[in-house]
Amino acid sequence: MDRFEKIAVTMAIVALAVYVGLAFWGMSMGYELGGTDATVEKNAVDASGGSAFESPNSVIFIYLPFLELSEEYEPLGFTIVGIAAGLCFGYIWPRVFKEDGSG
Repeated sequence: MDRFEKIAVTMAIVALAVYVGLAFWGMSMGYELGGTDATVEKNAVDASGGSAFESPNSVIFIYLPFLELSEEYEPLGFTIVGIAAGLCFGYIWPRVFKEDGSG
């Protein structure tokens, strides 16, 4: 790794540590850190005038999850997907599509 990569990785690890530390502190202080997903979904259902699986035009949405996570593990799932996407676009993608002689 060159100097830039070392600094970037160090900054990412520090930012992650701060984020995790503040989340732990917030949970230990009793704050409700559930996010806004439930509020947004409720507002969408109320605005559509129907159930969560119907649109205002009465078209039924098909919901076929291949993996169902409980609310407890959803943040972990999003974290894993974010890490995979970061690796794909930041590390693998440029190496796969590099032109000859460009590195």
